[in-house]
Amino acid sequence: MIKTNKVKLEIHYDHIIRDYDLYKIQPIQTGDKDEEKCVMKRSLEKLDQLSPVLAVLYRYKGPVYLIFEKGRVCLEDLQSHINQYDKGAFVETLDINDPLSITPTELSQLLINMLPNMEFSQKFNNISGRYFSFNQKSFKKDCILAYHISLIESETSKQECMVYMEGESYHRLSKVLEHNERYRNDILKLPRYYKSSEGYVLRRCLTPLNTDQCFVRRSVYRRQREDFVNSLDIHDIQGFENSKCGMLHQFYIDVDLHLNDYVQLHPIDLDNEQMANTYSDFLSQDYIRNLYNDLGVHLIDRVNDSSSKKMIDLIVSKLKDRGIDNIHYDKGKQFNIALIHNQKYCKNNKIPDQHVSDLNFQHITYETCIARDNAIDISDNVMDRILMELLIKRDIANRSISIYHWDWDKPVEYVTRESERRDNKRITKYFLLSVFPDGSMDYYKIEDDTSELYQRYESVFTNYKSSVYEPELLISIPNHQVLISNSKMMVLPDLKELDFRLNAYRKDKEISKSKLTRLLNSFVETNEEYREEIERILKSLNKNTYQYQEVVRKASKAGNPPLINLATSLGRKFVKHCRDTSRVVFNPCLKSDVVKVFQHIYTLKDEEDSKKLYYYVGKKEPMKFTLVNACHIRRITVLEGALDDDFKKFIFDQLSVNFIRNNDYTVVPFLRKYIEEFK
Repeated sequence: MIKTNKVKLEIHYDHIIRDYDLYKIQPIQTGDKDEEKCVMKRSLEKLDQLSPVLAVLYRYKGPVYLIFEKGRVCLEDLQSHINQYDKGAFVETLDINDPLSITPTELSQLLINMLPNMEFSQKFNNISGRYFSFNQKSFKKDCILAYHISLIESETSKQECMVYMEGESYHRLSKVLEHNERYRNDILKLPRYYKSSEGYVLRRCLTPLNTDQCFVRRSVYRRQREDFVNSLDIHDIQGFENSKCGMLHQFYIDVDLHLNDYVQLHPIDLDNEQMANTYSDFLSQDYIRNLYNDLGVHLIDRVNDSSSKKMIDLIVSKLKDRGIDNIHYDKGKQFNIALIHNQKYCKNNKIPDQHVSDLNFQHITYETCIARDNAIDISDNVMDRILMELLIKRDIANRSISIYHWDWDKPVEYVTRESERRDNKRITKYFLLSVFPDGSMDYYKIEDDTSELYQRYESVFTNYKSSVYEPELLISIPNHQVLISNSKMMVLPDLKELDFRLNAYRKDKEISKSKLTRLLNSFVETNEEYREEIERILKSLNKNTYQYQEVVRKASKAGNPPLINLATSLGRKFVKHCRDTSRVVFNPCLKSDVVKVFQHIYTLKDEEDSKKLYYYVGKKEPMKFTLVNACHIRRITVLEGALDDDFKKFIFDQLSVNFIRNNDYTVVPFLRKYIEEFK
């Protein structure tokens, strides 16, 4: 069974009706959508003066749902309050038993918005009606990192949904204006928020505050994502609590603690169909090494200082470690590696960008080669990626695949979509890559939205897009067509098991000598191969009590060694034995049975629709104690023909090509990388 963020809702309607009054506010239909939107905005902005309101849920261009304690506000009083500020909206009592009035997902979200970390007890403070979660790293000097938790309705059942968390950044308004002066007027129109002195609360400013006192929401660009906690580091208890998985687990606890009488979230585990048997047709390392030695690698230093010379020397050393000896220090016809400064450095020092758009060049930045301790270092992953990128660019230039044994006897067509907003208009383009049986490629860009081909792709990508699924790649061969879509459904570790281990473990916790002796003796009964080591440990016990960290931990050069080294097979097996048989957690950090490291490609069944297959992609290499990101589950939808074993193997083989990250699987067939390079 695969644990995911998909849940089934159990709603106790009679309990909600018993304890709460629910109302719906809608604009009077005038035909002017913009005016109706303004009416709702004006109505919402005055709700803070209605102190009994507990929570609100506002759907964009839809109604507003309100919840009050039973008997605190009647329909007439609420309508009268709204009419004081705008007579373009009307209030009605909400019939929660009518799915046309409010869906189970919306009702659950409204109740969730009452959770205590939004501090609704005094007055209503978030007119956007969104639930936020915060952690110890959320509040910085000029930035608030908030985690928005929402329920996303499932396509298959109104009683099922995804629990989804995404990060949002709120920056101090004065700082935003300082760096975006040209957009000053637009920025000043943004909703303003302030940090409450009561704790982890983000409130909407309904009275004027100066620009240094409030925050505005900005999009989370890639360079800001490092501020957000995405990783699950189970070596660090605080790291787990701050991670998305930790906060998601706390969210489930909060719902159970505060809303158990009204709504319950039951996680839905998915059945594993099988592990996909993939055998990568990626070319051997010997072939790649010989290719580089035949054609040569050219190193170009565009920084040209004492440190850059050391970086070039380090690159040479790493190339030779890989058996590549044909190295030059000038520009060649292909396979050029240029050392440059990054864009930030060039901008700050007002020098031209040193990056060159050339298929014969791959760049490595000077700043990438500086480690945290300011030492010069280049990771093996970076070096391997550079070499692979050069091979891909060579394929693009030659319009032929050379890094993969292409073995499909029919033309294959790959289509991706790119959409951007330009001048208040959304511009959509389609990119098509055709691969022929001999491995040769043709590339097309389709921008004419009146063309038949554009309309055909637009229909597929639009019709299969939803709040849960985002189409990524359309694959077509004669008589077969499938669509791969990313989803907001994710594979999660066993949060309950993690929580148990983290709460049960404290490194300074003590165990008596007698109990430790019993554990060691019981362990050796089923692990005879360790008897000699265990007997040696038993003889060395000379204290009445031992701290957990004295019993099992990773040995280090500093301090006294533990009785058992966690880095050994004895250490790992002993910790597992104690946890499973006696619920004693000497150390919570076992990768394989805590996180269940996903080292393969797994497929999941869709019991209701044989035309759909789900899969998720893990890592080839063990990830030790850190799960960097939850694995998103992708859906393959069969649009034409059938997903027979040969075609399925053809697709999954293209996931095991290891050039995106060293020794990792790709999440979609690797030809998407070629499309990105063609653009």
